[in-house]
Amino acid sequence: MNRIKTAEGRGGRLIAARLLPGSNFVKGLVEVCERHGVRNGALLSCIDSFKKTVFLDPIPRPELKAGYGHGDPLSVDGPIELLSPSGFICHADDGQVLLHVHANMCLADGKAFGGHLTDDGTEVLLTADVLIQEVDGIDMVRRYDDEMQILTFSPTQL
Repeated sequence: MNRIKTAEGRGGRLIAARLLPGSNFVKGLVEVCERHGVRNGALLSCIDSFKKTVFLDPIPRPELKAGYGHGDPLSVDGPIELLSPSGFICHADDGQVLLHVHANMCLADGKAFGGHLTDDGTEVLLTADVLIQEVDGIDMVRRYDDEMQILTFSPTQL
């Protein structure tokens, strides 16, 4: 039997925002969520270009129980086109908004890359047009998992 955690909810409010050139993408999304009181949600859609990005990819980490974890931050200078973002708006046990955002991106020469976006260094080039959907009925917490030795998504029913 698979080990699965589930919770069921409904789509709530839609929040539309535009992050202006020079904005920190991840910190800007956190600010939008805080401004509108969104603690549980999803990054529904985003159209964006980045001046530069900083992201993480998984690597073998034999010192961790799971054997894998994130490597050092990877930095790429642009211009960069955001192809397909995906993410959750979660929170810590203390209520702090925590995002878990991944993205596929490409450079003007067509070279594609992607990973887990960090909150220090991904800078908007022209615009970031964002649509966030709040989720009702699910407590979307991210907390440290002792078994995996990483921060994980832990949805529970409200």
